[in-house]
Amino acid sequence: MTELLEISDLTVHFQNDQGAIEAVDHINLTIRRGEVVGLVGESGSGKSVTSFAILRLIRPPGRVVSGSVRFEGADLGSLTDEEMRRIRGAKIAMVSQSPRTALNPVIAVGRQISRLLMLHGGLSAREAEKRMLEMLRLVGIPAPEKRARQYPHQLSGGMCQRVMIAMALATSPQLLLADEPTTGLDVSIAAKILDLLRDLGAKTGAAIMFVTHDLGVVAEICDRVAVMHAGQVVECAPVRELFHNPAHPYTRALVRSIPRVDRDVVLEPIPGSVPSLLNPPPGCRYAERCEWVSERCRASRPPMIEAAPDHVVACYGFEERRGAC
Repeated sequence: MTELLEISDLTVHFQNDQGAIEAVDHINLTIRRGEVVGLVGESGSGKSVTSFAILRLIRPPGRVVSGSVRFEGADLGSLTDEEMRRIRGAKIAMVSQSPRTALNPVIAVGRQISRLLMLHGGLSAREAEKRMLEMLRLVGIPAPEKRARQYPHQLSGGMCQRVMIAMALATSPQLLLADEPTTGLDVSIAAKILDLLRDLGAKTGAAIMFVTHDLGVVAEICDRVAVMHAGQVVECAPVRELFHNPAHPYTRALVRSIPRVDRDVVLEPIPGSVPSLLNPPPGCRYAERCEWVSERCRASRPPMIEAAPDHVVACYGFEERRGAC
């Protein structure tokens, strides 16, 4: 598979009265055509900020300090606002974790999809309406003609999320950013949404970046996983490799914290807390919570090294243990 998206050395800060919050710190990530990449980590680790940076939606007091985002070889940061608008919603689409706030409350949901198709697809009003109804059927919405005339407050949370997915996929984007799309949904609806995303991604050939803190979801839907901690990517690997051979202590702790139903296990909470991003430590940001910590970890940020084919990790402890074997 060829690379569709390349994030290189991306850094995003948010300014407040106390200083600059380093929300995303020099991250590197690639997404290949047709694959599903999970972006996981605790709340506040920088996952959603990364999604907004891809779409160039970081606004003051936030700013992109350094790095680049390349999509199909083009540097998105160098495009004009008009060129970027032609990419958003058409080539790169997003499914928000809060569909009710993402949808316009005073416009019928069908009309919102139709307007998108006319804007980005160049369709006539009649063609857009026909395509809109096809998309609503595709995402499993019953009686689409009736639902299309309704407003977001008249639909359930799961139904609104399906409308968001229909809107995101209506223009056949090459990349779908799914930002915790099952948050707040009951288990049965969440499972249907995951199945829908996986099936539609396979049918349309779209790559998906799936943002979540739930490793159970990652195991079900993703091909490859990038683990974020305190604004940094600390490990990236194929999904099976990550679960069977986690290399970073933070990833190991995340895996140990997953509830199991097949056997009795004692859940192990991750000790400590994420360091302040106002004045983060110079070394590894997981050092104060880590079982492998050494003075070198506190002094400098560990570089990414290869743990296995297509598996990289930023950890001095892993490097030392591998060298001792």
